[in-house]
Amino acid sequence: LVDEGGQKLNKWVTSGVEGVDPKSGLNFTALAQTGVITNAWVLYLDKDHKQIVKLLGINTFENDTVYLESNVTHWEELDEALTLDVAMKDIYQAYDILQSHNRAPAKDEAPELRAAIGQYQAQSTGILFR
Repeated sequence: LVDEGGQKLNKWVTSGVEGVDPKSGLNFTALAQTGVITNAWVLYLDKDHKQIVKLLGINTFENDTVYLESNVTHWEELDEALTLDVAMKDIYQAYDILQSHNRAPAKDEAPELRAAIGQYQAQSTGILFR
């Protein structure tokens, strides 16, 4: 248990995918190192492990910078008969989504992100900022 804002909470920390994802070819470590994505998550649960209190998305390469903070302010017990299909149908209906599809990963590989953070830009990119 940790003390967070005067509450005793359970704290869980997990890290995300590391290296290159074999299915998509996406280099998650490079994205995290350049500060594009989070690479670890911190989940705070109540002392009884029944309710989520807070979720943090952090980047450990950026001194644990918090990229995402979600505080749960309303908790409702759901019917055990609720399935993912029923939940997705409700979401589509609530947001007027008529159809959706899963996209296949791009066939072209993404460029290396080694130079994404730096002081200098190529002269050709300067044209975009004039």
